[in-house]
Order: sequence, then structure tokens, then C-alpha cells
Amino acid sequence: MTKSILQPGVEIQTLYSENLNQELLLFIKLPFEYNNENESYPILYSLDGNYSFPFFSTSSLYYEMPMLDIKNNTIIVGIGYVVSDDRIKGLAEFFAWRSRDLTPIANNEIDRSWQDILKTYKHDIEVHTGGADLFLKSLCEEVLPFIETNYRARSEERGLAGYSLGGTFTLYALFQKSHYFQNYFVGSPWIWQVLFEEEERFAESHQDLKARVFMSLGSEENDYLESFNKMKELLESRAYPGLDLNTQIFKDEDHNSCNAAAINRALRWLYYSN
Repeated sequence: MTKSILQPGVEIQTLYSENLNQELLLFIKLPFEYNNENESYPILYSLDGNYSFPFFSTSSLYYEMPMLDIKNNTIIVGIGYVVSDDRIKGLAEFFAWRSRDLTPIANNEIDRSWQDILKTYKHDIEVHTGGADLFLKSLCEEVLPFIETNYRARSEERGLAGYSLGGTFTLYALFQKSHYFQNYFVGSPWIWQVLFEEEERFAESHQDLKARVFMSLGSEENDYLESFNKMKELLESRAYPGLDLNTQIFKDEDHNSCNAAAINRALRWLYYSN
């Protein structure tokens, strides 16, 4: 375990995943008052930790300033990868592995497209989509037990957060493992057809979906708008008693610019609105 030199209260752990046959990098933001050993905390697992974790951590640290007297101080865990110290190669590895882990089915066209992109950076890395099942298994069977054994986290107050393909995976987890998490941030998701099929299967076999879900999109993400609205309307039409769904369209934001605003708003609504 090491401590971050950039942010107070952030620890960095490595965990070897037997399921993925790969070492994961875990960024753990602890509440200011974590030294109070009698207290446990809600916990949020955020995807794409190598790049997205600082957005979550910094926003959370601002909300949790002691003078603000916020009650729901939260542990945040960014799930990332151990990548090369060569920044370009490391970026290529990150994109290859997230494409593998966050996608519910294999898509050869996407594989070829990403491999061509990565070759422009002079790194010939194979991309194989469709690994969401295995990554979800690793998350539930390896990451959660490791963190919740070593940190004082409330397993009954877990959250899962993802943006872009991370949002795709978070929706997938909502329908596959809804009993593992209670809070969900689904940011600018690329909603594949298979997710509508998963939603329908879930609805056919469940009378309720007990979850708080914040789902967001930028107003300029035109390619995602139709599927976003379709999923929103489907979830609303089910009238699940336990579902608290909040959707937000951010004006004048595109897929790249919406990230920070969406994360901040999701944290506020899911954890810091008291």
C-alpha cells in the first residue's frame, strides 16, 4: 500500500485478479474522519480508475470538508489497471483493457477499430470486447471482498459508477447484479441493444428494482440521445416501487466535456444531498 502524494487521504493498493489473470490498481479515497475507528462508511466503486478517479476523489473531498458538516462521508474506490510507465503505451493498454472489461458482448468491428487507432500510437495491442461477465465476476468476488475486509465499508450501502463505456457496464451490472449495489451512476452510456434485452429479461423475472440510479447525458451527445431516452422511458414504465431514478441532460455539453459535471452532480444526489 502506498499513499498518494497529490491528494490527502488517498491510498493505492494492488490486487491480483485470478479471474482476469491480471493485476488491478485500486485507488482508495478515505473520509477525513476515517481515523475514528468506531465508524463505517458508504462505499462507491468507480470504473476507469486510472483516469476518472481524480474527478470522483476531488469532488468528494470538497463535499466532505469538515466545516460543511456533511453526514454521508464516503469511501470511494477507483478500479484501474497496472499499466506501462511509458505514457503512450500505458494509455493504449488502458483503452484495450477497458474495451475488453466494460462491454457485454464481443463486437469485432469495435475490436478492429480500436486496434487501428492504437497502432497509430505505434503499439500493436489486441482488443477483444465482450468481457463484462468476467470483469463483473472479478468485481464481486475479488475487489469487493478485498476492500471490505481491509476497510470499514458498509456493504449494505454500495455504489457503482461509470462514464461512457463505464456507464454501459454500470447499466449491465444493474440488471445482472442489482443485489450487490444500491446506488448507481450511469454517465453518458453507450447503450447497446443487448442492454435493452437484459432490461427486458430482468423485468420479466422481477417485480421490483431496489436502486437509486442517476443517469446523465450531454445535450450535444446526439448519437446517444435516442437510446438514452428509450432506456429512461422503459425504466419509468416498469413502475418499480424501489427504484429512484434521476435523469439529467447537461446543456451545451458533449461526451468529453460532460464528464466532470456529471460526476459532481451524481455524487451530490447519491451521497451529499443531506
